[in-house]
Amino acid sequence: KLQMRKEDFWDINHQNKDLYWLTGTELREIESRHEIDFNSLKGKDFLEIGTGVGGLSYAIPDGINHFCCDISEHALNKVSNNVKLKFLSSEIKKIPPVDVAVCHLVFQHCDNKEVFRIIEETNLKNSGFMSIQFAFLIDPSGVNSLNEIEQNNLFFRSLEKFQSIVDKTNKQIITTSPPIYFSGRWGFIGWHIARLINK
Repeated sequence: KLQMRKEDFWDINHQNKDLYWLTGTELREIESRHEIDFNSLKGKDFLEIGTGVGGLSYAIPDGINHFCCDISEHALNKVSNNVKLKFLSSEIKKIPPVDVAVCHLVFQHCDNKEVFRIIEETNLKNSGFMSIQFAFLIDPSGVNSLNEIEQNNLFFRSLEKFQSIVDKTNKQIITTSPPIYFSGRWGFIGWHIARLINK
């Protein structure tokens, strides 16, 4: 059977404002999870990988050169007035080198090839870093409760698997967070936050 292109899937969800699939993590949560003080980024170049509904884009303090990329043109158009430059995810290598890049709630929707490409093609300054959230399975049987659309759009990776992907790129992991656990429907997954720099 024909599968919908990922770009179309996300554009439709943005047009329909489907908050089941879309996220808009607020600035304070990003600061806490990724251990980043956005006030310290004034005058610096910051890349948001995965705009979602714009929760971070709308809240970035003034004085930061804010670039963003997303798979959905619809998502990018919504935040046009709040960012310096916007790019489709396929254009990530065109983005100028940045001091900090954050990728939050994105990689669980990307296959290994796309994860590799995004890490490899993100341009960091020599002193820059990427902070990446990725999901792992605590209880693999939990996947059985997901419907077909969810199963086709969700990817989980152990820390070892994520490390093996990063090892093939031009970046290296310098720190990883302890596991972050959840309850309720998503209690079978956890998160790690990894910080990467150029090799």
